[in-house]
Amino acid sequence: MKHILLQELKAKGAFTKELPKILNDIVSINYFNIPYRMKALIATSELMSFASQFKRNVILPDSTAVPINSISFCIAASGGHKDSSLRLTRKVFSPAYELISAEREKYAIKAAVAMAKESGESDYTSEQVYKDFYEKPVALFLKEVTPQGLIQYFNDNNKYPIGAGLMVNSEISDEFNTNGNFPDVIKILSEGYDLGIIEASYTKGKEFRNDGVSGVPFSALFIGSHYMLMYTPALKAKVTASLMSKLSRRCSFAYVPDAIEEPVYTSGAELIKVEKETREKAATAVASLVPIFTDITTHTL
Repeated sequence: MKHILLQELKAKGAFTKELPKILNDIVSINYFNIPYRMKALIATSELMSFASQFKRNVILPDSTAVPINSISFCIAASGGHKDSSLRLTRKVFSPAYELISAEREKYAIKAAVAMAKESGESDYTSEQVYKDFYEKPVALFLKEVTPQGLIQYFNDNNKYPIGAGLMVNSEISDEFNTNGNFPDVIKILSEGYDLGIIEASYTKGKEFRNDGVSGVPFSALFIGSHYMLMYTPALKAKVTASLMSKLSRRCSFAYVPDAIEEPVYTSGAELIKVEKETREKAATAVASLVPIFTDITTHTL
């Protein structure tokens, strides 16, 4: 039956269709000399993370609600423009994230005012009064978390009707090598990937208990160099175990092991001229895309 379904999907072009125009437009701003698959992975991760901010779940035919989650790995040689590509791509979404953060701040103030009122404060709308009840919204972008901290983050972020976390770690090799908790972080991300559900745990130590989470969107992008991951046997075994058991069908993966050939210029002046023109072209492209996502944000909020 699987073979029949596969052939039908192939006949419909399911595996050969071009990427959506908006995704190709985001990819096109990345002027760095890197393979297309790296650009596409970073662009897809950023686009999915943005889509998850509004907590609009995908509803399956059986009424199952699936949050928008993504887990991505970008592994390439050191100096391969991984982090710089992410920073460039993020510029498309940054103004929209500012709008989202401002809206989350409004919710936090509204909650503080409500708590002040419930506490019997007469002038509960005054900042001087409600500030004692104010709780700053949790950050949208994370770098490092512990397993229990990640679950607590899910619970804290679930208080707000908008905003979903994105974990970006650009030192994935060091995490696997030195952070004994990192495989457990991967495990939690994997458990929550499908439906955003993580079952509660009840341990002897209160600090390790959690109430579980349900339907919470969260994305992660792991970036790193390939040498330690692929050529250190002990480290490779840890990575393989995580990819094969927890992430095998839950992540996108771009691996570029070969050195990327840089273009050859006839002079330093030509190099400067080409790079300046390329950066200006990318800046124009970014500026043209920004309103798309700020408009989506404004409309959705």
